[in-house]
Amino acid sequence: MGNGDEITIEGLVRVLHVKVQGYTLNLPVYLLPISSIDLVLGVAWLAILGPHISDYSKLTLKFYLGNQFVTLNDEQHKLPTPTKFHHLSRRNHTTAISDVFTLHDQHLVL
Repeated sequence: MGNGDEITIEGLVRVLHVKVQGYTLNLPVYLLPISSIDLVLGVAWLAILGPHISDYSKLTLKFYLGNQFVTLNDEQHKLPTPTKFHHLSRRNHTTAISDVFTLHDQHLVL
């Protein structure tokens, strides 16, 4: 982890097809016991890209995907969305590292 802590992976998906800003990325994905985040594109992913250019002031990442030069841009920040059932279920069945959520008088309708 970024803070020096270690966690154990729960599994590996050798190839996950992920569509990002119109581009399909074929990624090896480690399943981690974390919640509230769908996918982390970290150092392991950057390493398989080969040479790339990141501009942290503009929040862009440029790299080759096959023979095509790709630029990923920061997406506009969106308002928080309601929690989905699978998020709550995962929190209930794992010892996930997560933010603290407090539910007051909420009813879950299935």
